[in-house]
Amino acid sequence: MIVNFLKKWVIRYFQRENKLIGSILQKLLKNHHLVLLDIGAAEGIPKRWELIGDNLESILIEPHPKSAIELRNMGFEVIDKVLHSTAGIELDFNLAEKKMCSSFLEPNMKHIEKFSNSERFQIVEKTSFKTATLDEEIEKSNKKPDFIKIDVEGTELEVLRGASKCLKNLLGVEIESCFFPLRKDQPLVSDVIAFFAKRDFEFIDFLSIIRWERQKYRYTGQPQIADLLFLLKPEVLIQRFNKKVYSKKMLINYVAVLTVYLRSDYLRLLNEEKSIRKVIPELTNLCELVEKKVGRINLVEDYSNILKNKIYNL
Repeated sequence: MIVNFLKKWVIRYFQRENKLIGSILQKLLKNHHLVLLDIGAAEGIPKRWELIGDNLESILIEPHPKSAIELRNMGFEVIDKVLHSTAGIELDFNLAEKKMCSSFLEPNMKHIEKFSNSERFQIVEKTSFKTATLDEEIEKSNKKPDFIKIDVEGTELEVLRGASKCLKNLLGVEIESCFFPLRKDQPLVSDVIAFFAKRDFEFIDFLSIIRWERQKYRYTGQPQIADLLFLLKPEVLIQRFNKKVYSKKMLINYVAVLTVYLRSDYLRLLNEEKSIRKVIPELTNLCELVEKKVGRINLVEDYSNILKNKIYNL
C-alpha cells in the first residue's frame, strides 16, 4: 500500500511539473507552431513532444502502406514516400520476419547470427518502391521542419543527402544509428557523427543505447543500436539571432527543442545573452525548471553508479 501511494505521488508530482513547463512553452508558441518531421514514423509521435501540446505540427513519413493508413486514421499528416538521395529510382525493400527489422538494406546475418533470435531479420518477401528526396517532398508540403527524427533502419545518410535545403533551416535531429553493421553497407554511428560535424550541428548525447548479449538482451550487453541527438550549436543560433538572420520564431522554437530534450546547459547559455532574455523573459524560469529535472536525473545516476561500482568491485 505504501509503495503504491508513493508511486502515485511521484507520478502526480512529475505530471504537475511537466504541465508547468508545458504551459510556458505553449505560451511562447501561441502565435505559431513548431514543425516536427518524423521519418519512419510507424509508432507515431514520441511522448516527449507532448510538452508542446497543440503547438506542435507534425509531418510523418511512413512508406509502409498499412502503417501509413493507420497513422492517417489517427489524424496525422502522412507522406507515404521512400526517401533517398536520388529521386525516381526503384529500390527493393526487404520485408523481414519481424516488421520492425525490415529495411532497404539486406541484413548482415554474419553479425546478427552471433546473437539469439536472429531469425527476426530473415527476409520473407521483397517488394519495390520508387524514391523521392526529402527536399522535394517538403517543398510540396509547403512546411519547413524545425526538427527531424529519423529511424530508417540503416539508410539515414541517404535520406539526409537528399535534404540539403531542409538542413539549412533545421534546429536539431534525433537519429537512430548502429555501432556494428546490422545490415550490409550501412553507415555506422561514427559516419553519422562525421556527417553532422561538417555542418553547424554538434553531437550532444546518446538518448538510448540497445545492447545485445550472445544469449540475452539486457543492459550489460554489447552496444548495437543508439538514438543520437544533434543540435544546432548555441553559439551559431545566438550569432544569427543577433544579426537578425534568425527570427524570434526560430529562437523560440530552439528554446522549445532544448526544453523537450532537457538541455539545461544550452538554455543557460541562451539565458546569459541579454538580447535573448529581453525577447524571452520566461527563459529564466524555464531554465530553473529544466535544471531541477536534470538535477534529479543526475542524483539518480549518482546513486546508481555507487551501486554499480560496488557490484563491479571498483
